[in-house]
Amino acid sequence: MTIRFKKENLTPPTFRNIGKCIYCGSEDTLSDEHILPEGLGGCHVLRNASCEKCRKHTATIESFVLGQMFNPIRARMGLLKNKRAKKRIAHAKTVDAYGQVRTLRIDPLKSPVAGVFPIYAPPLLFNSKHVGYGESYAIISSESLWDEWKETTGNTIQVGMNRKRFALMLAKIGHALTVGELGTDSFDPFLPPIILEKQSDIYRFVGCYYQWLSPATDDYHKYDVQIRHHDGEDLVSVKLRLFANVKSPTYLIVTGRLRMATRVWSHASEL
Repeated sequence: MTIRFKKENLTPPTFRNIGKCIYCGSEDTLSDEHILPEGLGGCHVLRNASCEKCRKHTATIESFVLGQMFNPIRARMGLLKNKRAKKRIAHAKTVDAYGQVRTLRIDPLKSPVAGVFPIYAPPLLFNSKHVGYGESYAIISSESLWDEWKETTGNTIQVGMNRKRFALMLAKIGHALTVGELGTDSFDPFLPPIILEKQSDIYRFVGCYYQWLSPATDDYHKYDVQIRHHDGEDLVSVKLRLFANVKSPTYLIVTGRLRMATRVWSHASEL
C-alpha cells in the first residue's frame, strides 16, 4: 500500500479507534496517534491510541530524525510546516580544511545532502548468519548542489545521524501500522518495550529488507503488512519504504506474533 502525503483541509482518515495506549496500555489522557509522523506527510491516525507520557517519548524520537536527517528532503517535498516552512532555515555543520567545525544557517533547499538512510542487516530474528553492512548509509544528494556548496563555502558538510533513533522510529511506525491493520487483539507485540527503550535488542526485530536497494518509483511512502511463518510461528512483519521516489532503501520490521484465533484467515509465507 502507498501512503500518500497529507492534503491540506482534509479530515485525516482513521484506521481504528483504539481506546488505550498502544505502547504501555494506559487508558488515561489519550490522544490520537499518527501512524506515519506528520512531519513526513502522514495523515492516517489511530484514535485515542497514545497516553501523554508515551506521546512525548515517541515525539522525541521522531523529532531528531525529522530535523537532523530528513530536514532538506522534507523541504523539497513541501513537508516543512508553520514558521519553519515560511523561514525555511536550517542549521548545517561544516568542516573546513583544518578540521574546524562551524555551524551555518542555510536554506535546506540548498543543502547538497537531502536525506540520510541507515543501512542495517536484516532483522537478527530472520538473519541466522548475522550478515551485516557495518556503518553503512544511503545518502540522497545532488551533484550540482555539491559543486555549488564547495564553491560557496569551500568546506565539507557534517550530517546529523543516529542509527538507533532511526531504528526506533521505524519500530514505532511498524507497530502503529500493525495495530492499524490488525487491531490490538490479533497479535502479541514485540516492539512496545523497545520503542519505550526498556529493552535494548532492537536489531533483533528491525533491519533492512533482503533486497533493500530498489529503483525509485512515483510513490512516496510504501508499506506492506505481511505474515511470515518462522520456526513454527506466524510472525507479523512490515515491509516499509520511506520516500520511495528518491531511491531509498526498504526496511523490514518484525512487529509481533499472530494469535491463534487470527491464524484461521492468515496465509503465512515461508521465510
